[in-house]
Amino acid sequence: MKRKSYSDEELKNILKDMPKVEDRQSKHDLYRSIQPEVNKSKRKFAPWIMPGVATAAVLAVLVIVVPMVFNSANQPQFESADRLTGESSNQPEVTEEDPPLPKFEEESGAGEEGASTKSNSPNEFSTAESDSSLQFEQMVMHKPIEDVSFQAYTGMNAEVVIPLTLGPGLEASDISLEEAGLSNIDLSELTFEVDSESETATVIFPENFTVSGSTAATMLVETIRWKLQPENLTQISIRTKNGSKVDLGNYGMLDQLKPIDNKKYAYVIYQFSQDKRRFLAPVELKIGSIEQALNEMKVDRSEKYLSSSVPAHVTFTQITSDGDTLVLDFEHEQWKNDQQLLTMVEAILMTAKIHGYSQVSFEPLENRIGFYDLSGLVEVPNAANPIMNENSP
Repeated sequence: MKRKSYSDEELKNILKDMPKVEDRQSKHDLYRSIQPEVNKSKRKFAPWIMPGVATAAVLAVLVIVVPMVFNSANQPQFESADRLTGESSNQPEVTEEDPPLPKFEEESGAGEEGASTKSNSPNEFSTAESDSSLQFEQMVMHKPIEDVSFQAYTGMNAEVVIPLTLGPGLEASDISLEEAGLSNIDLSELTFEVDSESETATVIFPENFTVSGSTAATMLVETIRWKLQPENLTQISIRTKNGSKVDLGNYGMLDQLKPIDNKKYAYVIYQFSQDKRRFLAPVELKIGSIEQALNEMKVDRSEKYLSSSVPAHVTFTQITSDGDTLVLDFEHEQWKNDQQLLTMVEAILMTAKIHGYSQVSFEPLENRIGFYDLSGLVEVPNAANPIMNENSP
């Protein structure tokens, strides 16, 4: 709508027609009423305050913004470098599943515990043989058993007997049993005479020999039997120096010990604690069969510090023999790692050996692991739990 405009004459006439307004205040009253507003002082700021506030605000913005800009500018460069090299970090990822490092060095490496470092301590040993490029813990020896000696020790709490194979130049006194998680039934006063041709052995005890306690007597007898087990004996005679029978506590007065019945054992894992070395340990079976042996190898016996050597996810579907070859068919899930598979293979090989087999066919396996080509027949080892001097050939 267009606004109406008025001429000067029209405006004058309009103003004349407005009502008359009279102000009855005197000039003095009017002055007093407006004086306070006229004299009110205005608050003034120091001349430096406003520039200072502005500077502080600018600095605060810079503190917040500059690091964000810097990080966003550099982050893509690191990611790009990772993509180009195909590597993310040189630092290994550590998880709770990683077991601790072993205290005994393995020539073949540290197995599940990771690679170990060389040590010149006389109480630290390496296993018999390995491919130095593979970091695995191998628990058997395939080398000829010439110039080796056999020893047997008990678990730390005398719960099981562990046979060991000592390499050239090593004696029983060279082994730190505490570091290995083992204890000793002292056989130093006994004399062992082995006749390989007749497959017999004689163990000579000192005069007036006695043993106290049923556990000590049992472990003594089992230690002697397992020390002599690799000799494949048919007879073990025992006597004192004057030819008398030996007082073996709850066993009574004896002049004979039974050799190990090879077909009544299976090998599982003994480890006293996580910082101790692992060993293959024989456990006795109720029935002497390879089928029972393989199933017993899946059983954990934690109260004796024994664990299964065959993982629970392995199910044997067919166990057959072809002469001196043990043929195994089984189903399995994913291996925890290569060490788990290698430990199972070596435990089965030693169990097959003690049951009279010379080779094993692992039907479902076609890969190579550690010392073994699993696509063909695998020869059983010569001995278990080798302890070799670092300086031995």
